[in-house]
Amino acid sequence: MVNCEIFDLIKKHRRVSFAKFMEWALYHPSQGYYMSPRSKIGAEGDFYTSSNVSPLFGNTLAGQIAQLWQLSGCLNGFNIVEYGAGNGFLTRDILTHLLKHHKTLYENLVYYIVEISPFMRRQQRELLEETFKNKVVWLSRLQELPRICPTVILANELVDAFPVHRLIYQNGQWQEICVTWQEDEDKLLEEAVPIAQRDLLEYIDIYVSSCQEGQIIEVNLVARQWLTELWESLSRGYVLIIDYGGTSQELYNESRLNGTLRAYYRHNVRTDFLSEPGEMDLTADVNFSALQNWASELGFSCLGYTSQMNFLINAGILDLINNSEAYIFNSQTLRDTLQVKKLILPEGMGSRFKVLLLGKNVPDIKPSGFQAVRRGKQGWTTADSARGGF
Repeated sequence: MVNCEIFDLIKKHRRVSFAKFMEWALYHPSQGYYMSPRSKIGAEGDFYTSSNVSPLFGNTLAGQIAQLWQLSGCLNGFNIVEYGAGNGFLTRDILTHLLKHHKTLYENLVYYIVEISPFMRRQQRELLEETFKNKVVWLSRLQELPRICPTVILANELVDAFPVHRLIYQNGQWQEICVTWQEDEDKLLEEAVPIAQRDLLEYIDIYVSSCQEGQIIEVNLVARQWLTELWESLSRGYVLIIDYGGTSQELYNESRLNGTLRAYYRHNVRTDFLSEPGEMDLTADVNFSALQNWASELGFSCLGYTSQMNFLINAGILDLINNSEAYIFNSQTLRDTLQVKKLILPEGMGSRFKVLLLGKNVPDIKPSGFQAVRRGKQGWTTADSARGGF
């Protein structure tokens, strides 16, 4: 059954952009997917995140954050800001690692969570407040952040959940896919209309080099607005973005004629995006070419871009596995190894997820996650794809 409040909003407007529909479906105050009081992440939810796969993901990020703290040159006060912390697992794993291995940093930092979902906030508090009392502070918006300390802003699987416009190429021109109410059938339908928004036309000119009849693409203009908010709120520090996506050339080609938008429900992928607004997660791949360009226009320095596989290996995730010299069975080592494989294998999260590091008023130095690092007795090196080019 169609969500009544969202359905009534579309009936009232007759036609809305898909971006507006997606905004309501995900973030409507009472009916939106992320605002509803039910599990969304993990076995009982609709999807997994990297922090659900293994605590070693958060441990590795903690090591990189400690390095960024050292590079910032300010060894006293320090902020970590995590956007959309989900069930709080990533926060827990980062703070646990910092407390154990980087105690000076831990004692001098405040960990902020920017979270708009009341349900998610309750989950996070239940998990974190007892162990990390007075260490974690919740914000509704980044503008509430004190600006006196260097800051690392962490966005793990955030940008893919921003509302996107959907465009289709047909009859020799790009058109925008809107959502309409079909009065005689009393249901929601898609309708292609001429593009009226100048930002969308400019985006096509810059990022779409070829097009095929019937090709569909997504355009995430909210990401540009979000980067602007980060620039205005951050006096000095870093922005670490981890998400699935790729360059413009990778996203907008013949292999992706139907675009990258998908819905997740009970760990199944669905394409009936309009059928149950508010009941399914909606997500689209991130254009990291656009993110880098928009960030550079604002004044950010782009310090590195690579795959999650390269980033995690270079940052030392393999060193966190219990490497025993004895030829004995170790169940924890086996579990850790299998979990890390899910995070770094090229056919899975390792290549689909990308990592981008931005900086403002910080040294132009790449941390280890974006550099090839020689490791192990055999002296093997990982491929360095952190040169920042697209």
